[in-house]
Amino acid sequence: MTNQPGTIIRLLSKVTLALAMGLALFSGGNAIASTDQTPSGRAAPDHTGEISRILAIQAMADAGDASAQYTLGVMYERGQGVSKDETQAVSWYQKAAAQGLATAQYNLATMYSLGHGTVRNEIAAVSWYRKAADQGIAAAQNNLGTMYSKGLGIARDDVQAVFWYRKAASQGLAAAQGNIGTMYADGRGVEKNLKTAVQWLLKAADQGFAGAENNLGVLSNYSIGVELSGGSPIEWFRRAASKGYPPAQVNLGNLYLMGSGVPQDDTQAIFWYRKAAEQGFAPAQVALGNMYALGRGVRKDGVQAAIWYRKASKQNSVVPADTP
Repeated sequence: MTNQPGTIIRLLSKVTLALAMGLALFSGGNAIASTDQTPSGRAAPDHTGEISRILAIQAMADAGDASAQYTLGVMYERGQGVSKDETQAVSWYQKAAAQGLATAQYNLATMYSLGHGTVRNEIAAVSWYRKAADQGIAAAQNNLGTMYSKGLGIARDDVQAVFWYRKAASQGLAAAQGNIGTMYADGRGVEKNLKTAVQWLLKAADQGFAGAENNLGVLSNYSIGVELSGGSPIEWFRRAASKGYPPAQVNLGNLYLMGSGVPQDDTQAIFWYRKAAEQGFAPAQVALGNMYALGRGVRKDGVQAAIWYRKASKQNSVVPADTP
C-alpha cells in the first residue's frame, strides 16, 4: 500500500476501492445510486388505489395530458394502483417526454440508462438527460455529467462533466456536490485543488450523502495538507457504511484487516466485506474470496473462495490478490 496522495482512486489493501462518482439515478424508488434525492416535481401523486381515480388518470392520459401520462408512467413503474409493468411505464414516459415534460424526460432517460422496460441505450439516455437538464432538473444535470465523465453514450469529456455537475451542485444536489468534489480531488476537468475538493465533499456529507462521507474517509487516510473536520477515516467510513454504502463497507473492512486506526480484527473485516459482497459489490467479493482462500477470520475454504471469485469475475472485476 502506498501513502502518496496522487489520484485518490486507490487501494486500501489489495482490493480496488474507487471514489464514489456513480450515476445518481433516482427514478421510481431504488435505482443504482446511494441517495434518494429527487428533482422538483419528481414525486408521484398519492395514489390510494381508488378505481375511479385511476380510470380518470387513464382517461386524461389517453386524451394527451402530459402530466397524466407521466403520472401513469410512475404508477406502472412502481406498481401503484396497477400491476407493475416497466414496459408500460416507458411507453407513457415517452408520450409525456415528447410533449416536453422535464420530469418524464428524466425518468425516460433513467429507464434507458438502466435498461428497465426497454433495451439499454446509453445514447438515448444522454439525449433525454440533456433535454431534462436544459430545463433545470438537477438530477438530470448530475447524471449527464456522469455520462460525460465515464464516456457513456457520448465521448468522454471531463470539462463538460464538471460543467453539468456544477449546475446540479449549485441547486444543492448532494450527489453532484460529491461528484464535483471528486473531480477537484483528481484534477479531472479542473485544476486539482484538494481544498476545494474537501469543501464540496463536506457540503454533500452535511446532507448525509454516503459517497461523499466515504471519499472524505479516503482523503483523511492520507496526509493531504488540508485540514479535515468531522472525524478520522474510521469515523467517515463508519458513517457511510452504516447507510449500506458498499465502498465504505469495504474500506472499513480494510482498516480492520490492517489494524489501521482500529485494533486488527479479521472477524470485523469479514463482517464488513460480507455486507458489501452480498450487495453485489465486486471488490468486496474479491476480498471475501481472499479471506476464505487464506483462512483469515474464517475456516480456510477453497470452495467458498471460488464462489466469491466467480461472482466478482462475472462483473469483470479485478483478479484475486495473492494476499488480502
